[in-house]
Amino acid sequence: MQEPFSWMANPASGAAVFGHGRLKLMLIALATMFLGYLVTSTFNPVDQYDVASYRGDYDFTSSSVLEGPNVYPGAQHAPGRSSKTEQLGDRVKAYHGEDGVANQPVRRPSIKGALKDLHHAVSNKVSYWKTWDPELDLDAELEANATAVYNATAASQTAGPSSSPLKSEEVLEPEADQWGHKTRVGKCTIVLYGSSIYERTVKTHTLHNKLHGYPLHVLRQSIMDDVWSKPAYILSLLLRELAKPQEERLEWLLWVDADTIMLNPYVPLEIFLPPSPQFDDIHLLVTNDWNGLNNGVFPIRVNQWAVELLSAIISSRYYKPDQDLTFRDQSAMDALLKDKKFAAHTVEAPQRWFNAYQGEHNETLAPYQVRRGDFLVHFAGVINRDERILFWLDRAEQHLPDWEMEVQHTSYPAEVKDFWNQKAGERAAKQGEVAEARRKANELLTQTDSRMSEYQDRLVQSDATFIHDREAALRKVLEQQGDALDTTSVESEMGMLEQSLKPLRDVIETANKVLMKEAHDAIFAAEKDVIGQDASSIPEVAAVEEKATSLKSLVVQPDWKKADLNALIEAVKQARTSLQQKLQEKDAQDQKLQAAKAKADEERKKQEEQKAKFGNT
Repeated sequence: MQEPFSWMANPASGAAVFGHGRLKLMLIALATMFLGYLVTSTFNPVDQYDVASYRGDYDFTSSSVLEGPNVYPGAQHAPGRSSKTEQLGDRVKAYHGEDGVANQPVRRPSIKGALKDLHHAVSNKVSYWKTWDPELDLDAELEANATAVYNATAASQTAGPSSSPLKSEEVLEPEADQWGHKTRVGKCTIVLYGSSIYERTVKTHTLHNKLHGYPLHVLRQSIMDDVWSKPAYILSLLLRELAKPQEERLEWLLWVDADTIMLNPYVPLEIFLPPSPQFDDIHLLVTNDWNGLNNGVFPIRVNQWAVELLSAIISSRYYKPDQDLTFRDQSAMDALLKDKKFAAHTVEAPQRWFNAYQGEHNETLAPYQVRRGDFLVHFAGVINRDERILFWLDRAEQHLPDWEMEVQHTSYPAEVKDFWNQKAGERAAKQGEVAEARRKANELLTQTDSRMSEYQDRLVQSDATFIHDREAALRKVLEQQGDALDTTSVESEMGMLEQSLKPLRDVIETANKVLMKEAHDAIFAAEKDVIGQDASSIPEVAAVEEKATSLKSLVVQPDWKKADLNALIEAVKQARTSLQQKLQEKDAQDQKLQAAKAKADEERKKQEEQKAKFGNT
């Protein structure tokens, strides 16, 4: 008998239903699926930051200034923590709202949405694993060469562009956390001569840029003499952005001096920007200190207006060589912002928002001095600048939770909301003031045109020409649209027009005297006509009395109008004419009656005489 095929043979009695290899493979697959479930169950999508949601209530934080970074609460590592890298990792996780599933918006499930959420979750999880390195690993030889370049440049005091061992410009682009995310704001600064201190200050912006998606442009060599590289570099960035398609441009640029330190990276720049659309005409936010404008930190809108401002700043020392520029580019900018072309689109913000100065120890802080949870600190005009910067760098690089806090726990949301509400109220008041000034000016022009059309032929030609010139000047001022109307200029031009109207007023006054005399004559004549007349039997008498009374009432009014006065004078004259005609008719009738009576009397007398004569015979 033929042997069956081996695959048809009965399995050995000791063999299992599944082989050892198959069982192992199934266990690995189940373990992988279970592990995947556990991991993906913790993933959450990250919603884009919404500035409006933070413009509400807030909790005030401490504003005291302590002696040094080591005495701040949380300066030492908490038990069980090996480094501040782990602490920062937890802070970043908390900022992104890892456990905030219940707060996510409800969306319809879809494959595209699931893939997008998975992308956000994985990218955020991976970003948490990246460590924070507060130290800048500059090559010692490179730093020495940079210092030598700095010393040589300072010693020679050359005005032209200097060479640099670093590349001329660096653009630090943060990793995009969301698909299709469009960055509205970019930042820019200048770091020259490879200063290790300023390299550290710039690096304090790293987490801020990453959290909010801000690119940072860093210029590392001079492009103009002295401090004029600053406005020139900002202008170059503006032109570079405007050359891009509209959908790819930045909307705002934030300039930060290199001597600034980011203290709270969780504060987005958008929270300070003018609310849209009510303040879309505001293109620049500035801050002032006791010297006037301080342009160490300011956001400026990317548009043609900004290009014109920066161009004017750069060229001001050439076109106005006698201008006092005590603080050089800053003084030039300060002077230009007083011009109505630029002032109308600029708002002065509270200095502490984004240009705060350091606070001295154990003192009551001034409104311009930094507090815990504030955005950054600026060391403008500080004598021992390097020492103070190093002190604050040590503090900032610890990423202490009482300094780095989510924006909704700072004073910014309520302050910003109140500030722009106040500006909205001021704008409404300004609009009312402008509307009233425009109304008064138009009323004066209309009145002047009316009087000139009636009395211009009685004026000297030079006086008439001067009045027309002043009218044209006032109309020129009124061409300014909306809130841009300068009410001071309107009032000034109205005053000059009023002065030019003196000859016209004299002519009108003389004409009014003649007219007033005519009115009084009409009243006296009417009163004379009705004396002794019976109004009950002659209706025209009542009409004359009525018109004369109306004319009397108008004459005693201070603001009577010539047309009304002329009309009433004419009405009195017509009423008198009607009365005189009636009286003449009455006199004629009376004369006829008297003549008929006389004739009848004469006839009767004749008859009586004849009767007497014939009776005697």
